[in-house]
Amino acid sequence: MSIVTTTIEGRSGVIGATGPSTTLPMMLVNAYGALTIPAYRRAISFLADNLASFPRSVRKDGAKPDAKHPIDKLLRRRPNAMQNPYTFWRTLFFHAVHTGNGYARIQRQDGIGQPVALHNLLPEDVRPVRWRLDDNSPWQQFYALLPTGEVLPTADVIHLQGLSHDGMAGIDPIALHESVFQRAAMINRFTVEYLRKGTLIAGAVEIPGMMTDDQIEQMRAVLRRFRGGEGDDDILILTGAGKLNNATVTPQASQLVEQIAATTQAIAQITGVPQEFLMEFRDTKYNNNLEQMGQLVVRYSLRPWIELAESELTSKLLTEAEQDDEYTIRLNPGALLRGSTKEQEEIVGNSVKNGVRTANEGRSLLDLPPSDDPESDKLKTLGDTAPPKPAEENS
Repeated sequence: MSIVTTTIEGRSGVIGATGPSTTLPMMLVNAYGALTIPAYRRAISFLADNLASFPRSVRKDGAKPDAKHPIDKLLRRRPNAMQNPYTFWRTLFFHAVHTGNGYARIQRQDGIGQPVALHNLLPEDVRPVRWRLDDNSPWQQFYALLPTGEVLPTADVIHLQGLSHDGMAGIDPIALHESVFQRAAMINRFTVEYLRKGTLIAGAVEIPGMMTDDQIEQMRAVLRRFRGGEGDDDILILTGAGKLNNATVTPQASQLVEQIAATTQAIAQITGVPQEFLMEFRDTKYNNNLEQMGQLVVRYSLRPWIELAESELTSKLLTEAEQDDEYTIRLNPGALLRGSTKEQEEIVGNSVKNGVRTANEGRSLLDLPPSDDPESDKLKTLGDTAPPKPAEENS
């Protein structure tokens, strides 16, 4: 028996080494800790929320846009008895963009194999495995569930994977870019420390003679009573004519603001979300054109995930016969591509006039109900400018 397993990087260790007590300690960066970085939290939420909000449906080439299919219930209304569709799909896409792997179990009806429910699986509990019984049998892929030891066939698991070395599991982006997340965490920690007590000491008390340890403690007690709880932490007590040479760098000299902007840009590069959507407007070029911004995001940030989801859902939820009959599962990002009402009507109207879409397909894009006129389901021929005939004339 031949077996191939894939390794998914863990995120439970401390990245880097702990520095001396006089410096800020290295921060623990894991799957949860990375979400405490505002720019990264915003990017992941942006991707998961938008992908979950797009309408999902089974479509057949040449069929009416409102044609129904049994799988539509799982896609639109009730994936399982415990979750509404938005919660289920947001969780699945969140796992995929955050860990590189999003998994969902397909529950099928006994006897006929019809999908009846979809259930989220925790990425850390799933391991893709490939094996074959002997050298003459084909390789098969399965998914092992670590808590129970159960093994599921590929056909019963929806798997959205990010960039992958072996095609079995996506690479963990947090482990891959650990230095970026460590830097972001340290900047956040430094900012908090600066706001709490500043980067320069509040002052120094110089005493010409020497003091015993008891006398120094008495002096600190006086400072505490005068300044409150931690009032002595940022005041030095120098004895024996000691002098203080403070070489601490100020936030201005350390370019703290620039460091934060650079970290946001790095997170934008990792996640594929433009930095203006992470509230970093320093280099924004599209803030005055909402339609152009929507096209940019759909084309470069969301399209890869949309195509991945469409391909995976179609292959796992539809039968081979349905796929041969040109049925597919589609996600419609049209809401992000829309400009003003006038622009939408012009674009849709031109596509109908040029024979690219039928009138009912155009109405569907504008969230309008389909027309009962049979002519509304036919493509116009080039040069035909006649309006559709009223329904009563066709009877």
